[in-house]
Amino acid sequence: MADHTPTPWRYAPDWNPCSIYPDSPGADSLATDMSEEDAAHIVRVVNSHTELVEALEAILIYAKSMEGGTMPAPVVAIRDTAHTALKKAREET
Repeated sequence: MADHTPTPWRYAPDWNPCSIYPDSPGADSLATDMSEEDAAHIVRVVNSHTELVEALEAILIYAKSMEGGTMPAPVVAIRDTAHTALKKAREET
C-alpha cells in the first residue's frame, strides 16, 4: 500500500465547495461537493485510523494469547470481527 498524506486532516465548511485537506505544509486541499457533516465524518475517520488499527491489533494479540485453551464465545466473536475489520483497514479484502 502506498504511503498516505500525514494526519491530521481538517475540513473547511465555509469554503465553496466544502473541502477536506491535510494539515501539513504545502499540502493541497481536496475540494469536493459534500455536506459539512460528510466532510467532518471523513476527517474524523481519517484522523482516528491509526489508533483504531492499533486497537484491533491488540485485540488479535490478546486472542492469540488465549489459543490452546478454552476461548469464550464472545472472545471468538470479537477476534473474528477484529480480524475482518483489520483486513479492510489494510485493504486486504
